[in-house]
Amino acid sequence: MNDRRRGFTLVELLVVIGIIALLVGILLPALSKAKMQANSVKCLSNLRQIGQAFFLYERDYNGAWPVCAHHDASGGGTVLAKRYPAGHGDRQWMDFLAPYIVGKKTIAEARDLEEARDSYDKFACPSFVRKGDKDPWYFGNPLGPTSLIGYAMTYHPTYYEDRMYRGMDFGPARRRMAAITRTDIDGQYVKGSVWRKHGSERVVVADADGSIVFTIIQFHPININFQPFVAEGAPFNEKTTFLVNGIRHTKPSTTRQQAIKVKGMNALFADGHASTVTVRECWVGMTYVPRDRSGVFLDFPSN
Repeated sequence: MNDRRRGFTLVELLVVIGIIALLVGILLPALSKAKMQANSVKCLSNLRQIGQAFFLYERDYNGAWPVCAHHDASGGGTVLAKRYPAGHGDRQWMDFLAPYIVGKKTIAEARDLEEARDSYDKFACPSFVRKGDKDPWYFGNPLGPTSLIGYAMTYHPTYYEDRMYRGMDFGPARRRMAAITRTDIDGQYVKGSVWRKHGSERVVVADADGSIVFTIIQFHPININFQPFVAEGAPFNEKTTFLVNGIRHTKPSTTRQQAIKVKGMNALFADGHASTVTVRECWVGMTYVPRDRSGVFLDFPSN
């Protein structure tokens, strides 16, 4: 009697490989979706932590919130007293909040910033893909900072009130922005109470590949651009480019038109809560467009 064990035939082996490939094909999308959802939840948690840091900063700094950017004095200009001494480096909003998140109690000089920024991944968006060391959209400096964390702050605490009148010049609005630039048109530190006006609807920080959100005046679904649908190296267009990442937490295959209606990004609101929003909802929150009596958000009037 022949008791030799029979091995797999080529056909049987191919069948097994085919079954394994089929199972992998079925499971991978589910695993990918689960990972995406997990990252979104962690992102929301990080944003809430950032929101708490805003309140802690406010407690220690006479009711003010940090500006989204405060430039180094070495950049020139005449109003240098408001800027940091030359050589200390530009400060971003996350630099001001870092002591309350990563435990770095003193950020006084450039080397302190470098040490603190080494810890920024602790509250960065887990789905953020860092494409380079420079932020092409940084305020006033094409090279930009190197501490990108996947979130950006808007620089207008009262954007709609500043721009609501047809034909209003941008100058007065810029002087009231929450940023201190290298130019002679300086912004200012703004009270937290101003930011929190209608705080549950007011977006302060959102998913973005830069550090500052430049907010367009009007929202036109046909020609609006946002990340990742802004071409690399393309010039910034203040009329059509809203610098947020609209598909950070949704399928990469989502089109620009779909992303306008899909809740594919996360945002931190001024009252401290964070939620998943659409690009349009984020724009409404950052521009602080008021509601009409029916509860519908109003767009800005045409210029």
